Amino acid sequence: MKIAFLCRSLERGRDGVGDYTRRLAAELVRHGHPSVVVGLNESAISASVFEAQEMEGASVPVLRLPEIMPWGERATAAREWLDAFNPDWVSLQYVPFAFHPKGLTFGFADTVKEIIGSRPLHWMFHELWLLWNLPLPLRQRGVGQLQKACIRRCLRKLKPRAVATQLPLYQAELRKIGIAAELLPLHGNIPVQANGDADQWLTARCAALKMPETLTAGFFGNLLSTLDAGLVAAQLARLNVPKDRLLMLLAGKIGAESARHWESLERELKASATFHKLGELDEREASYYFSSLDYGLTSYPSKLMNKSGSVAAMREHGLQVIACGVLNGSSARPGHASDQDSAAEGPWTVNRSALFLLRQLEQARL
Repeated sequence: MKIAFLCRSLERGRDGVGDYTRRLAAELVRHGHPSVVVGLNESAISASVFEAQEMEGASVPVLRLPEIMPWGERATAAREWLDAFNPDWVSLQYVPFAFHPKGLTFGFADTVKEIIGSRPLHWMFHELWLLWNLPLPLRQRGVGQLQKACIRRCLRKLKPRAVATQLPLYQAELRKIGIAAELLPLHGNIPVQANGDADQWLTARCAALKMPETLTAGFFGNLLSTLDAGLVAAQLARLNVPKDRLLMLLAGKIGAESARHWESLERELKASATFHKLGELDEREASYYFSSLDYGLTSYPSKLMNKSGSVAAMREHGLQVIACGVLNGSSARPGHASDQDSAAEGPWTVNRSALFLLRQLEQARL
């Protein structure tokens, strides 16, 4: 079976869904199913790029189309490239904000239709419309309803043969608009590296802060506004470790808002732990980072942890993950990843994702 994927961007390490998709395509190649990926809305390039991207020993052909190119030209270029590859299926890896600054993808269905022609479509929802962290402000509720209308229009026009999403919450919302989606948990977007010296690597990065008896707990990537200092304090108290033996870490590229959340957390909890920020890491270093931690931390609320690629990567690296976020109006109850409703026991691997997708597509062909 030949599969072509559509996503926003394939700039390595800059787009979580792109990293997820590249890794999935590479796994399918290893299973003997030729796969390609198109980045439809790339911000880091100014002209079309065709290249082979390597991932875990497999080579994936990709076409990257810049956001400065008119959508009509992008659709034509993608269609010509897919015609040459002639896939049996096209899989759309969908995030509303990936294809429009406000997630208002009213014309997106026409673009996708032009690209895929009569080929069967598989639609993976990584995000829906704005609906979580309720109650949303009035303006955001309005934007969410418009995003929902865009998605309904796309679904009516494109008529996907198979639909998947990673959260029971999203599955339930799609069911309300008449769409039956299968649950496909996320695999991590950071491959596990040979990491025998991971602890030494972290010690070197943290200088005198990391001692042999130090317990380490770390976040990765941007921190959400759902991060709750009171819940973090309760989680740290459960670990029952003195401040001078507890090191709280933040790694990865983050924005200004995340930096403010981190600084606020450090101010409020400076009596409970030592804080240290590692900065941006490459793929190998990120794997070392996960392997060196005692606990993974996430700013996602417990019910939304399964939408995080970072959480999936932490689990693949053998970490127990602690939720440190709360939804508006909910109680801040300490919880670990084991508290979650999950479609899979244990870490969900890219191999399981590939086998699930192949099964779903085979069934949809019957």
